[in-house]
Amino acid sequence: YSPDGDVTAPLVFVNYGLPEDYEKLDRLGISVKGAIVIAKYYHSWRGVKPKVAAEHGAVGCLIYSEPRDDGYTVDDVFPAGPMRNPDGVQRGSVMDFASASPGDPLTPGVGATADAKRLSVKEATSIAKIPVLPISYGDAQPLMAALKGPMAPEEWRGSLAMPYHVGPGPAKVHLKLQFNWDIKPVYDVIAKIPGSVAPDEWIIRGNHHDAWVNGAEDPVSGQAPLLEEARGLGALLKDGWKPRRTIIYAAWDGEEPMLLGSTEWVEAHADELRQHAAVYLNTDGNDRGMLAMGGSPTLEQFINGVAKEVRDPETTMSVWERSR
Repeated sequence: YSPDGDVTAPLVFVNYGLPEDYEKLDRLGISVKGAIVIAKYYHSWRGVKPKVAAEHGAVGCLIYSEPRDDGYTVDDVFPAGPMRNPDGVQRGSVMDFASASPGDPLTPGVGATADAKRLSVKEATSIAKIPVLPISYGDAQPLMAALKGPMAPEEWRGSLAMPYHVGPGPAKVHLKLQFNWDIKPVYDVIAKIPGSVAPDEWIIRGNHHDAWVNGAEDPVSGQAPLLEEARGLGALLKDGWKPRRTIIYAAWDGEEPMLLGSTEWVEAHADELRQHAAVYLNTDGNDRGMLAMGGSPTLEQFINGVAKEVRDPETTMSVWERSR
């Protein structure tokens, strides 16, 4: 969700590209108006970085993975270890959902069905206002090394073998981006088990099934348990069990681009959900380790109760005890 663009401008280093970083640049007498900024990943939703850059007059935005945060400073790099290597690029949406909503940017507030009325790309308020490109730290280094101007504040500096100058320039960047704006289908998989006592109360259980690459951690480590839950309930149904409330299992598509499948399903079924939805339980990646959860406070007692009943396979204590 970067717009197309063809801009050439001086480069300015803006740390993580947050509002407080621009305040510090102001104190240094540095303006990004008419410049292309280069920001580090992390410390905010990535869509914040081009949004704040555009608000300060920048005409383009590069985002790179700093090895101090996500590379050899932390641990061995792939394939020897888990961290990002010099050629690794973090993918992800730069949609501005603070001023709009997640989901299909061309159908805000309504389901993206075949007959939905769609905005043009230029009308979509959640698409970034300036062209944005993620790059590796291998590609960022020669750009950063060509900067002059004041030295970056000490807390801005990373672990690349070079002095960290702020700019602007004298390096100029030519950023030319053109994207494929075709509309493609996404596929949610929805299964419903009717309730026996309160069928109009829906318990919805979801996890997305799409991934950027192979998805071993995200989403397969969450989707595989969801499928096993559904298999277990299917076996109980064959034995005559029926749930009190209706249970809906959902495997969402298009989560990685920006919560497409789940948002559009909710928008398309908004009236039904207002009447029937009672609880939504979501997972994404289920890492090995302690139980971690977050949600509505009204569910806290319920979740804690379940955690106290489930035994941790390594220690035999309850999951609740181990998480404390």
